[in-house]
Amino acid sequence: LCGPIRIGIHNLLIALHFEPHIKARSLTSHEFIIPLSTHLRNNLLLRSQNSVEQQHYYATTSYIPSMETFLAVRPKLIKEEDFKIERERKLLVPPPFNVTCLKEYVMNSLIDAIEKSSRHLRDPVGGSYANWLVPLLQLVDALLVMGSLEVNDIQQLLRLIDPTSFGFDTDKDFDEGLLQMRLDEPVKLQLCFVLQHLCNYQLQYRIEGIIGFSEEFVGRLQS
Repeated sequence: LCGPIRIGIHNLLIALHFEPHIKARSLTSHEFIIPLSTHLRNNLLLRSQNSVEQQHYYATTSYIPSMETFLAVRPKLIKEEDFKIERERKLLVPPPFNVTCLKEYVMNSLIDAIEKSSRHLRDPVGGSYANWLVPLLQLVDALLVMGSLEVNDIQQLLRLIDPTSFGFDTDKDFDEGLLQMRLDEPVKLQLCFVLQHLCNYQLQYRIEGIIGFSEEFVGRLQS
């Protein structure tokens, strides 16, 4: 497909199936309503059995856990089976879509696109690197905001952004990620959105760690 059609299809997919949930998650991205429960102690930053090296690693790196380990109250993706009344289903639920298959397709496509783009293709898909990468980054960003990416997906995304810092030990031929490539302005803008949302998740995890530490510390002082 040509570039405008590719971008239009991806925008239609996001607007039709995911936009309400993305907006709800974005509006609460800076709200931290965290229940005080024993699950706060599961934060990796607070584990007493961590070695000094592990404590330094978790405190200074860009570690982001799986989305299900976050405790802050955030809007959840409304599914069709959550409603029993037909009228509510029609008014409140977007058309169903297989998010798991979409995530697998997008991650594989993004890996293929960036690895091939680092070799300076003459004729990229869609006619330009912007038409090739922007729709894929938009979908990845949408899945990231929705909380649909797992730990392996996030680590893979970080590797594609900067393999020199987040690359795997098996990466010998892949040393040029998005940060090392000469990108068009639309790709840079979309990459900034992805980095912003990654930082939001890391901030949320650290805030949950601080609250978990404070809750236990105050509890010990009062006992």
